[in-house]
Amino acid sequence: QSNEETKACYPFDFTLFVTYEVIKNRLEVTYKIQNDGNADMWAFIGSHESYLTDMPLSAYDLVFEKDEKFLSRICEGALVSDKYDDFGSGKILQINEELFKRFTAVFTGINSRKVTLRKNGAPIATLSFDAENFLMWTMKGANYICLEPWLNYPDPTDSDYDILKKPGVKIIRAGKSYLNKHSIEYFAE
Repeated sequence: QSNEETKACYPFDFTLFVTYEVIKNRLEVTYKIQNDGNADMWAFIGSHESYLTDMPLSAYDLVFEKDEKFLSRICEGALVSDKYDDFGSGKILQINEELFKRFTAVFTGINSRKVTLRKNGAPIATLSFDAENFLMWTMKGANYICLEPWLNYPDPTDSDYDILKKPGVKIIRAGKSYLNKHSIEYFAE
């Protein structure tokens, strides 16, 4: 919930509810952003789950629900440029060290709302989400990979920092709330 510390960098009265519900082999995550103020509030949100990788990255791939162009926006510090790394196209994205040469892969405007992480061709988890942007990252030598659907993505290098022009921003009216959900279905190995 908002307080003096949050208002120093985000000047709105809000409550953020995060609900985790386990249903058999599926985790349902619901974000509810509530505007507790008496004026419009601007907000966006994304997930931050990681998945254990107990083999080299090359043993893993992602299967997207729809055909995609795997063009990753190049990160320059905390911003993204208008240049891209091209990792091909189709429904399958091979995971490897090259994908993370710039630490984070930032895929904007994707068509898919479902992605399956596989190890050696066998499904590990399917992530279903309501977001247009998909970020992936890992730390060098780490045994995990983060798969993150986001409403927004980092500001472009040429941004004028007008939050109302930021892709993915949601305007939440006074006294109203915004819901965003995603789920992760896990498969036995």
